[in-house]
Amino acid sequence: MVHSNLKFRLCGSRRGRYALYDMKEQDPTIPDPHAKAEADLHKVIDELESVRLRLEFIREYLPVPPDEALMLVGEADMDEATEIRSVVECVLNDSLYPAIRDLQVVAALWPPPGGGDKEKKEE
Repeated sequence: MVHSNLKFRLCGSRRGRYALYDMKEQDPTIPDPHAKAEADLHKVIDELESVRLRLEFIREYLPVPPDEALMLVGEADMDEATEIRSVVECVLNDSLYPAIRDLQVVAALWPPPGGGDKEKKEE
């Protein structure tokens, strides 16, 4: 999308929340935007790992009822703890674990500073 001679990228999620990010304008106070982006990516990964740990602790703190298996297949009404643990487990498995894994893969593929090839070409 072009707006006022600036290019914007429309980003969204499955839940329909959208934000506009300016892709052209860079902060002049950042000497190396590439390094800033890489550092920010690693910071986001660390923050997501922290959220992951907190959710795993929440899941572990909740008591497991003896009839949990029946609750999970719908043969018994779920209590609050089982409901919360089930939702936390789904968030971890469906969203957080894959997001962390994907971001770690991208961070590992980040090109070296300077953007040059690791191998020197022979002439």
